[in-house]
Amino acid sequence: MSRGHLFANEAGIHWEKEKTRPSIPLMQGKFAMFWYEGNLSSGATSVDYSMRAMKTYAALNHVDFLNDQDQTISALRLYRERHAMSWAMWGLHCTEWRASQAFGFRKPISKPVIPKLW
Repeated sequence: MSRGHLFANEAGIHWEKEKTRPSIPLMQGKFAMFWYEGNLSSGATSVDYSMRAMKTYAALNHVDFLNDQDQTISALRLYRERHAMSWAMWGLHCTEWRASQAFGFRKPISKPVIPKLW
């Protein structure tokens, strides 16, 4: 069994634990698993991982989610979190087209509601 296969198995275990709440690591992990399954494994679950990543993206891409921040954290930390979220959301938005184009899908996600902060 390869290291990549071991990583994929462990990622699946973590996904089961964290699938109830959307997060940037969960979205990125699902998208990484989509690429792993499609390129290095059997590909049997790659479309499923892609659709799950898009659902997590959609859950994160709401104004309500952005405004539902803990107000007790420092302004610097809030800025850094929004900056990281901006990079992650815009990064997935820009790279996702390769997957949807390969499948012949219409782009399943909309532009991020968070502005570009870089």
